[in-house]
Amino acid sequence: MPDRPKMGEDKASAEAAGNGGGTTARAEATRVINETERLNDLLLGIIEREIGRAEPRRPEDWATLRELAVGHPNGMELVTTFQGMIDRCNEEMVNRLGVQGIDLRRLRDSVVMLIRISLAKKLGLTPAAVRES
Repeated sequence: MPDRPKMGEDKASAEAAGNGGGTTARAEATRVINETERLNDLLLGIIEREIGRAEPRRPEDWATLRELAVGHPNGMELVTTFQGMIDRCNEEMVNRLGVQGIDLRRLRDSVVMLIRISLAKKLGLTPAAVRES
């Protein structure tokens, strides 16, 4: 809903007087939503590449993730924890399960899907929406 000018004021003078805060709030909300979507896409991309396809780490992804974490409570700690979790996951799959003859391709696909569904639940999305992305 657009901001309404006070009685006797037109829209331009209301915004000039500082009553256009709704526009600023909407812009900030849009920025936060865009940043959140960018973060989600980045996280899921890292998971898909490093766990799902066992590709080598892409330093530019992790640099972007660290940039997005700046200013967030415990942001750098969370990035470090996430990186360690991916390393441990890959080590377990290769060194422990792979040597037992388990099909790592199917295992990697299952792990990625489990992570996607867990993130969807945490974010309040339907798991079907995450499967489609």
